[in-house]
Amino acid sequence: MDVSVCDYSVEYDILYDKERRDCHFNDERKSVVDLYTPEICGKHQEVPVVLFVHGGGWRRGDKAAWKYYLSRDINLLAAIIYGIFGLYGNVGKALARRGIACAVMSYPLTKLSTAWLLFELTTSYISSLVVLVLSFGILAAIVWPIGIILSWKFVAGPMQPSTMGLAVTFVTNVFILTIISVQYRYHKLSRFQVVLILTVLIVFTLSGQTEYFFNFATVVTFLIGQVILLNTNLQVQHLNLDQQVEAVVKCLKKIQNIGNQTRKFNPTNMFLMGHSAGGHLCSIAALHDYNFIKQGISKADIKGVITISPVLQISLMNTTFTRPLYLHPTFGSKPDGWLKRCPSQSLIENPEYIPPFLIVTAERDINLIKDGAVDFNRQSNQLNEGMSDHVIFPGTNHISIICNFDKTMSAMSSQVQISPPSATRRLVKTALHQAVLDCRLHQVRLLVAKHNSNMDSKDLNGRTPLMLACMVDEEYGYRMAKILIQAGAFLNLRDVYGRTALSYACMNGRHLIVQCLINEDVDINRGDSDGDTPLHHATASKNPKVVQALTDCFVKFGLNIDTRNNLGYTALLLSCKMDITRLRINCW
Repeated sequence: MDVSVCDYSVEYDILYDKERRDCHFNDERKSVVDLYTPEICGKHQEVPVVLFVHGGGWRRGDKAAWKYYLSRDINLLAAIIYGIFGLYGNVGKALARRGIACAVMSYPLTKLSTAWLLFELTTSYISSLVVLVLSFGILAAIVWPIGIILSWKFVAGPMQPSTMGLAVTFVTNVFILTIISVQYRYHKLSRFQVVLILTVLIVFTLSGQTEYFFNFATVVTFLIGQVILLNTNLQVQHLNLDQQVEAVVKCLKKIQNIGNQTRKFNPTNMFLMGHSAGGHLCSIAALHDYNFIKQGISKADIKGVITISPVLQISLMNTTFTRPLYLHPTFGSKPDGWLKRCPSQSLIENPEYIPPFLIVTAERDINLIKDGAVDFNRQSNQLNEGMSDHVIFPGTNHISIICNFDKTMSAMSSQVQISPPSATRRLVKTALHQAVLDCRLHQVRLLVAKHNSNMDSKDLNGRTPLMLACMVDEEYGYRMAKILIQAGAFLNLRDVYGRTALSYACMNGRHLIVQCLINEDVDINRGDSDGDTPLHHATASKNPKVVQALTDCFVKFGLNIDTRNNLGYTALLLSCKMDITRLRINCW
């Protein structure tokens, strides 16, 4: 994009969801977005716009991350770190300086169960305490040589180490209560309650400094502060992931409206970008149509998705530590719910339009992030070759990759250009392909019977309309498959991965289509490029009716049921392996 960047302007706290303004506790401040727009000396319609979605495990964070850690969860260590690096405004500034408009949004958060919420508040308190202890230690080291502090003596005499510890803890509690008092409206406190809190602090501070005093004052101030924070978190309504995804699309609509009104950027040249959990939300939003249709946005306006250290494989969070902190609060306790909200599964369920993906991971990201990125990139390119890239940044971790976003962006610009995907990278589909994908039964019938459409034409990945019928809605897919089979579609055609229509039917557990195909002249034991036969795919689909139909056919024709794939697994061994995995998941 050949433009000259003069400067950029920022508009803060644009409300994108008026419906949520008063619907529950403290929600309005989580439904706002900051818009960074470059002052371009040229055509504004050449300027793309990026919507950035922050991370935080779906439960924490904000477009200005430090504010969250000085409000709903007071964690001085996190607030200082994020404040120094300016998260996530640094993303908007870095993009705007490069001539790209950027909207950095907040969104409503999910919440923990009470027990784990107490654990999280405790860890935040300890982090704040550590920061103040270190601060006092550094201060003492600086002033001691000057002789300002000659001895640790207070009014009551020499201060013992235990008393010094209580004093620092008391100061931490005073700090927390002061922040709460300043933000009393956010915590739903009355002015009388604020005056009462400040009175308690003044009385304690001016009282005699004995060890008994510090014990009593520390306990009382600690309880007051933590009870207020606990009440603030408990009052927030519990939300789910679907509402967060809806918030992302609503924000997109708001930004698009601003683009149409101000013409400072091109509202039809939009990109989604997110870090960590935000990368997951961007992926889910981009791979589903429902919210786009509801908000009146064309998915064609989304020219790409950039995910930075994203969470793309939800089931990998099923561990002792991450399960109660991230998996259950956001995705529920049932594995079926995890699968529905997994981007890798969404790729399979929505193959008709996959926007270009750039997956950026840090060299020292945790395995959950790395493995999910590799798997998603592989699946995306299998479904639509060339539509996904995976870049690993050396010398970075999950936090530093976004804290140093300006450097990340500089390195990224040398490897990828933010521009609309070329036509050759889109799916090549005929009218019959599209009719099948849209489940337009009458249109499929007309194209086959009246217009003699080529039923064996292939898209960019070599898939025929019959293969696509095995992937869409089960009822409509079966009826469309019957039309194609009865009209004489060639059943043994293979896609670029060596899969046949029977392979796709088995992969997706389409029992009725499998029955139709095996009653025809179809090769039931033909392996694909991975060596997987339809029976392997049927086993993986976990549909016993499909497995039974195939095994009956194998027995009937005396075929070898123990064919091994390229990894050396027979269908039986694959089934045993998956059963062990499911057993582990259920035990966890």
